[in-house]
Amino acid sequence: MSDSSASISVRVLTRLAQVIYRRRSWFVAPQLLLAALCVWYTVARLEFSVDRNDLVGSDQEYHRNFLEMKREFPSQDDLVAIVESGSLRSAARRLDLPQPALTRSIRALEKELGGSLFLRETTGMTLTATGRRFHVRASNIVNEARRAQDEIAQHRGDDRGTVVAALSIMPHVGMLPFALTTFRQRYPDVKLQIIEGLFPDVEGPLREGVVDFYLGAAPRAMPAPGLAMMKLFDNRRAVVCRQGHPLSNARTLQALQHADWAITGVDYNVEDDIARLFESHGLGPPKVVFQASSAMSIMVSLAHSDLLAMLPVQWEEFPMTRDALQVIRIREPLPAPAIVLVQRPDFPLTPAADYLSDLLRRHGPAS
Repeated sequence: MSDSSASISVRVLTRLAQVIYRRRSWFVAPQLLLAALCVWYTVARLEFSVDRNDLVGSDQEYHRNFLEMKREFPSQDDLVAIVESGSLRSAARRLDLPQPALTRSIRALEKELGGSLFLRETTGMTLTATGRRFHVRASNIVNEARRAQDEIAQHRGDDRGTVVAALSIMPHVGMLPFALTTFRQRYPDVKLQIIEGLFPDVEGPLREGVVDFYLGAAPRAMPAPGLAMMKLFDNRRAVVCRQGHPLSNARTLQALQHADWAITGVDYNVEDDIARLFESHGLGPPKVVFQASSAMSIMVSLAHSDLLAMLPVQWEEFPMTRDALQVIRIREPLPAPAIVLVQRPDFPLTPAADYLSDLLRRHGPAS
């Protein structure tokens, strides 16, 4: 900028400042009037939309499906409640409805669909083939609608709702203990439901929207379309036994071949898993006498018998078992299934579920 241009700008600004100083009311009064008009317009015209259809977003496919199914089958929530509760009486209590009203609702739904949905038995109500097909669709939509409400509330700062996560044994002992406290501090009012199991056990609930995500041992086969699996890290196993076990000083897998073994499988053919590992080292299948799908069953069986088990290496540092169990340090490498995250790709996690998933991943071995 040239000196002449600068001097002109200075003179203009100086003159403007002098005018403002001498005639302050010319400038302050319009500003006050404008501020008053803004306040009046806000009070008179501002509206808050609290309708779920606006908050969730009419462009979301799962919400469009929910609204369409709600119009056609208004009793779908009742059907899902009966299936999850196991009986009409329990479902009526859960929905805070009289039992006769719930019965009429289900009969109306059966009439609309043109077929029976439940078999009434002395032990409760079980779905017919038609009921099972309808329940898959209804459960998916109902659970996604619940999740949408949780997401809206959590984005508003109203930290309520439920997170349902399925974890295999490794995340239970090696990741959850480090993530739980931080999660509870961030979301103290969110109900956290943890299901212990392997992917085949929770695949159905995951597809239906009952479970938010699965984190654990990878299944042998890729999930069918509709679920996305992401590998988080590779893992290793160790041979675990009770403290003072007669074979605790063994150094080869062959020395352990004739022991009695406990297993926790990674797919439907659970016993094949350990047999394949022994076979990879030129050994015949071991003698499997105990099968468990929970960490508690494995802890009790190993601590109070001479059983051996191949478990994730994280068990060695698990505080609850450190004094009761020990690792047999054999020379052979014992690879474990990779740890994966499985969820539905087309349905985003709620903020609370996403936060838990992120916390768990931060505490994996690769961290």
